[in-house]
Amino acid sequence: RVRKESPEASFVNVGDLLGIMWTNLAKTEKAVYVKMARNDAERYEKKLCCDRTTAAYKPTRQSRISYHIIR
Repeated sequence: RVRKESPEASFVNVGDLLGIMWTNLAKTEKAVYVKMARNDAERYEKKLCCDRTTAAYKPTRQSRISYHIIR
């Protein structure tokens, strides 16, 4: 919507416009997006915990441990 209303706006300007729109949004309207973000974060954390227990994650874990030891 922002791109259609301001096609000449740069990427930075689009971010600024979105920030202004967010600031001006009513609390009840923001609550919908905040709830969606919270649900998404919870879903991500659950998936991450499950993924960390798989054999496929083991090499990643090993490399992270080695990286922190070497540093």
